[in-house]
Amino acid sequence: MYTDMEKCITPLPEVTLSDKVAGGALEKWPNRAFSTPPRISSGSIPNITPEIFHKDNDLWKDRVAHYKHDLM
Repeated sequence: MYTDMEKCITPLPEVTLSDKVAGGALEKWPNRAFSTPPRISSGSIPNITPEIFHKDNDLWKDRVAHYKHDLM
């Protein structure tokens, strides 16, 4: 069964100053993998809140841990 996927890349907002980062500054890696992106924190992505992001992130952490356990 095939399910259409939603687009998951949102356009970056415009910036007026050349020293600003479109969408906001990101955390350094590896903290970036688990921190709320600035565009979500600022509310510029409709229907995605920091709470929803963290719930989804926790779900994926559990899935990865499960697969890692099964592979080892």
